Amino acid sequence: MERNHILIIAVAAVAIIAIGCAAFFLMNNGGESEKKEQSITDASGNVIDLTKDYTKVASTTAVGTEIVCDLGMKSRLVAVTNSAHIYEMTEKVNGVNLTFDYPGNIPALISDGSLMVLKYNWTAEQVAGANADLVIIDHNAVASDDSKMKQLQDLKITCLVLYEENSWEKIAENYNMLAKVFGKTDRAKEINNAAEKADKKIMDKFASQPKLKVAYVCYCYDTYYIYNQSGLMDAALRLGCTNALPTQTTTTITAEQIAAADIDVLIFDDMGTSLDWDTVIEKWKADPVWSKIDAIKNDRFYCMEATPFQATSYPTIHYVMGEGLVATMLYPDVVSVDLPNVITQDNYVSYLGWLDA
Repeated sequence: MERNHILIIAVAAVAIIAIGCAAFFLMNNGGESEKKEQSITDASGNVIDLTKDYTKVASTTAVGTEIVCDLGMKSRLVAVTNSAHIYEMTEKVNGVNLTFDYPGNIPALISDGSLMVLKYNWTAEQVAGANADLVIIDHNAVASDDSKMKQLQDLKITCLVLYEENSWEKIAENYNMLAKVFGKTDRAKEINNAAEKADKKIMDKFASQPKLKVAYVCYCYDTYYIYNQSGLMDAALRLGCTNALPTQTTTTITAEQIAAADIDVLIFDDMGTSLDWDTVIEKWKADPVWSKIDAIKNDRFYCMEATPFQATSYPTIHYVMGEGLVATMLYPDVVSVDLPNVITQDNYVSYLGWLDA
């Protein structure tokens, strides 16, 4: 009897040790028993409570909407931003072997009223009307004036501010922040690993190319602008090129200033104003100043419609396509692409097949 009692105790002890080892393994290998963070801090210093279950999400930014969808949480969206062209991105991301559900049926959900539309210049009252428990905001929307965010927080609505930089480090941080909110860290890791792999392929492919002087100019409403920071120029700089028209702030620029900059490649966008680029190019070719600019004379200039421009500027997984497009514009011969001067919504993806090769 005593022997049986000892045997039972021994078996029980072994079982307890086995359970403890299993728990330790799970905790140290990302299993379900891993200790969950209680909070995170966003790009604006807000502390986000991760013990809450956020089921109704309002996104005041297209970047936030895409990340929520990429993480598989589209069903939690109750309100999204909406403006021209922002939901014209492709669901397929060239260079990334993953499936995404963005933009998917977002435009249809907006049309049938399933998703509330938030204006670009949204107000706290409008966003509060969505009855969301989590509001996603771009950092540039609160950098100089955070009063709207404060109003929402006074209503006990959690606000999460995203980083706005077009760097893979900050893009990954945005995915990781929202992944922790929704318990989707494995999916975020999958996306970030795919982005890192695609980025490396792009950088390695063009590493030995000559370092060009590149200029990025926005042309809209008969005015030319240059920016102190842009995703497009960030990609060019990472490829080893230099910014031929550097500036400390967003500013206007003249054709004479552009002509004086000795630019190898000129890249334009129209800020989504749907310019007739062919007509604009005709005028440049006939203009006494523009026609003398080497990049114009040598057809080393490219004019982007809204959707390809967005790929170069949105800090999401689609930035892989943006980097690839910038690299293609700078070095078309390297990827054997016959690139026209006008990069349209309909044709830009066809120039990125090399990303999947």
